Amino acid sequence: MIKKLTIAFAITVITAASATAQCSDRKSYRDIEIPCYKEFSSAEFITDGQQYREYLKGGQMAEYKITFFANTTYRFITCTGNSEIQVAWFLEDEKGNVLFDNTKHDNARVWDLEFKSTMDCHLKFYIAGQTPVARTSIINPLDTMSDSLREIVEAKMKEEKKDEAPEVSGCASVMISFKQ
Repeated sequence: MIKKLTIAFAITVITAASATAQCSDRKSYRDIEIPCYKEFSSAEFITDGQQYREYLKGGQMAEYKITFFANTTYRFITCTGNSEIQVAWFLEDEKGNVLFDNTKHDNARVWDLEFKSTMDCHLKFYIAGQTPVARTSIINPLDTMSDSLREIVEAKMKEEKKDEAPEVSGCASVMISFKQ
């Protein structure tokens, strides 16, 4: 009995912690998502109940694998903690073919997509205006270079960054719902 209560308590604590997880500026993801969802949701769409959200720094890109079911229309809603920041997102099939890219539609915050067949896709999103970078590198290549070579490479990288847009960081969320 005590073991069951301990497990139930642990699940409750973990669920509550994830629901109120801090994003930035002491706002929770929930504080960011609820107004956005209310603005763009409709009675004919039901949330899929999953959380596709990240704190993204610069061009960091979030990636989630999702199964979409045949003959179903899905609504994608994007939100950030800052009204001046937009989310750029795209869907790829398992072979890496881009099925949809909202940057081709002025980073639309809401988009409905209908799937004719069941398929696994990769939802990838990042802060619009940043150069997207996948989070795959575990080892920093600069750590493997000699000191003199590292200094040369870092100086070159710093010079190249002068012309780039300033790095933007913030919370990004993609909410997905499906049509009843």
